[in-house]
Amino acid sequence: MKHIVKYILNRATFMFLFVLAKTIKLRQKKNNHKVVWFGAYGNSNKGDDLIFWGLKKYIPNDYEISLSCRDVSFKDEYGIRTFKKGENVYSLYRNVGEIVKSSVFVLGGGGLFESYDDSEDSRRLKLAYIAPFLIARICGLKTLVLGIGCNKARSSSRLLEKALAFVYTHSDIIVTRDAKSLNGLAICANSVNSNAHWTFDPVFTLPTKNIPKEKYVSFLLWPYFLWPEFYTLQALHNLNKQKKEKHALFLAKIKKAIGFVRSRGYLPVFPEFHFSDKMLVEDLGEEIYPCDRGEYMELIGKSALVVTMRYHGQITSLLNRTPFISLVVQEKMSALVQNMAVEQFSFSDISEFDERIFEKMMDNALAFDWTQKFELFESYKKQAHSLYMDNVYTYLRLFNLNYREPICCSRRLTFSL
Repeated sequence: MKHIVKYILNRATFMFLFVLAKTIKLRQKKNNHKVVWFGAYGNSNKGDDLIFWGLKKYIPNDYEISLSCRDVSFKDEYGIRTFKKGENVYSLYRNVGEIVKSSVFVLGGGGLFESYDDSEDSRRLKLAYIAPFLIARICGLKTLVLGIGCNKARSSSRLLEKALAFVYTHSDIIVTRDAKSLNGLAICANSVNSNAHWTFDPVFTLPTKNIPKEKYVSFLLWPYFLWPEFYTLQALHNLNKQKKEKHALFLAKIKKAIGFVRSRGYLPVFPEFHFSDKMLVEDLGEEIYPCDRGEYMELIGKSALVVTMRYHGQITSLLNRTPFISLVVQEKMSALVQNMAVEQFSFSDISEFDERIFEKMMDNALAFDWTQKFELFESYKKQAHSLYMDNVYTYLRLFNLNYREPICCSRRLTFSL
């Protein structure tokens, strides 16, 4: 009964906001240099936090940012003001004040609009991300949707599809993290928005240090076969037999791979990227390495090799000029493998992971000259940086000069990577 009430409240509140946003928009607010920023932050996920730091440097320093967090105990990691984000559409009433007192709204980034399953809970989360955008539009804020991922296929939910179409057509600036996501939004809207662009993930643009390599192999592993049940103990307890068997088989194979790493004289390290990683690492009989963002980047930088089931593990390896082996579990990981032309160092299907193939792959990856791959990545990094400079930093600078009619332009401002 409780779930039914929540469902009705979420849908009713969202429909009310949606109708209001389509019919009412207050006069554009004067720029008060306040940014209210929504996204999947404060959730013990380094990928989301890296996206934040990738995007933040394109917000001019004279803007004050207030960041939504699922858990405000993580606020010290961001170094700015944070506020607790509601998990349901109807609970966003507590965030209206944060939106009203701002002049710029940012939604980003990551796979906020991507569906990895078609559950009602997945749709609820997406509506809860779109609802603050609707409030911002009603209140006359400038709306920037940045670094977003979206499915290329149409949604099975008519309401969600219409909401995504509204975001696409009514954003002042929208930048997706790949062409697939931009096309997906355009398909939902059945139109083209001249202020919509795609480039590479914001994490591509992060600065890095040149750190000498040491005899470390970093493993970024997570319990893929236990997803999404690992979020609750009850769901894990009721896990079906097939998933348990797949998880056990993967554990057995990866254990042998770790043993091979040790036999080659390398020290395997298991940095904590997401809270669920600890579950798998402990099942392996290994010790998780809790680390903050700086410690994580330093470890990836000094590792001789990274073995990753994480998309941002691939990217941070490239940022730090560290060879990597991909255990592909998501479409975005497969796309990056293809963009970088490193199929020879990738398992395209995690279910087919083979420790004997891994042994050869590791030796080949360590012996391979990655120079051209890293140079290719640098060219992608520059592309992403230029687009964010032109369509975010310059845009907000012009908003300072003329708050009534800020215009995107191709003029480049000096900005260091």
